[in-house]
Amino acid sequence: MKRFAFLIVFLAVILGCTREGDGVEIRVGNACGADLQNIVVNTSSGNVQYGELKAGEVSAYKVFDIAYRYAFIQVNMGDEVYTFQPIDYVGEEPLTEGRYTYELTIIDRNLFIKLKTD
Repeated sequence: MKRFAFLIVFLAVILGCTREGDGVEIRVGNACGADLQNIVVNTSSGNVQYGELKAGEVSAYKVFDIAYRYAFIQVNMGDEVYTFQPIDYVGEEPLTEGRYTYELTIIDRNLFIKLKTD
């Protein structure tokens, strides 16, 4: 019975000390030169709302189970809606655990994403 109790305590200590990482954390940076509204990011596991960002600002980090170097992103700039729509993620490797920034720019009415490692 003592061995069984010891095993339970040992497993509880080991499991209690094991901590999973924070996963993939992504924030959005606004490099568009104008304010953005209704920012939505989908890395393949559902829409995540980032809200509004003034020109030059970055958002808070949000945790994702899986993400890639690009994602579906939709933003409003004034009355215009801009979308970056990936076709698929074939051949892409998921990002490793860490902090990243999707830096957004709009050039000639097209939304571009630059991935930065933080």
